Amino acid sequence: MTSVYDALIKLAEAYDELDDMHDTGIRMNTYNGHKDQITHIAKLDNKTFLTASRDAVVKMWDVASGKCLESFVHDIKVTAVAVIPGKKSFLTGSCDNSIRLWNIAQPGDHSRTFYGHERTVTSLKMVNTSMFISGSEDKTAKLWHIKTGECMRSFRGHTESVTSICILGSNKFVTGSADGTAKLWNYSGSIMKSFKKNWW
Repeated sequence: MTSVYDALIKLAEAYDELDDMHDTGIRMNTYNGHKDQITHIAKLDNKTFLTASRDAVVKMWDVASGKCLESFVHDIKVTAVAVIPGKKSFLTGSCDNSIRLWNIAQPGDHSRTFYGHERTVTSLKMVNTSMFISGSEDKTAKLWHIKTGECMRSFRGHTESVTSICILGSNKFVTGSADGTAKLWNYSGSIMKSFKKNWW
């Protein structure tokens, strides 16, 4: 799955050198509906996926038909999406510094808003079905409880935007940053290791 600056999503088969199949690497479908750049794609299941866009809309697509099944409208550019495992719900991050919880069965409105970041939310990752971590241009990552909406902990240590997050099991995670470093954290807030950029 690829997203491009012309606001199209294209589904293509992966090329398999072992099978050397003639039909691999060919575009299978194009999903057209957004009015601006697509910022994030997230899988719901094998039949549907979500796209977030700078047009302030999240769309749910049917893989096979290419049809847009639902649209979830934000107030401002959507920059990140995370699907909650086993639930018919997902989270979005936005340029308004907030995170929203959405129910797929109720596309008209979001059910909760999480406030705490001071700049654009850049990334979202689920820890489990109850908690998630967000990254932001405010240089922090935050651990949240979905049910209560509470920010349980803030992780500070980067000198530039947190751009990506990777969950490593139940007790640690990694953040990547525009400062050129990746940091390994435990959930108590301590930096276990810092991976610094190398210049050649």
